[in-house]
Amino acid sequence: MTRTLSHETPEPDALDRAFSTFFKAQVPANWPAAPRYPQAVPSERQVVRGVGESSRARLTLAASIAVFFGLGFYLTSDRQQAAPTGTASEVNKNDAQADGSKLLPPQTPITNR
Repeated sequence: MTRTLSHETPEPDALDRAFSTFFKAQVPANWPAAPRYPQAVPSERQVVRGVGESSRARLTLAASIAVFFGLGFYLTSDRQQAAPTGTASEVNKNDAQADGSKLLPPQTPITNR
């Protein structure tokens, strides 16, 4: 089922007209002029504070970002992995080859007792 939206507004009913007249009566016809304030003057603290405050904050931010990046690189760096222990025959017991041969241990015959 497909619905099509209509851009036509429906005719207002009695309740819509009642609300419309009520709210129009509540709003003044002519709005008062906006108050005008004298030109703003920067405070003394703003004028006295110079470049030192903002540069110190930027330096602190840069240092904290560098610490986080350095810590991340340190924790994720490749550390040397421990070499396998044991002799070569113990590490590669069945002499598996790169071509995939000899992956399973050798078969031993089953004997009935």
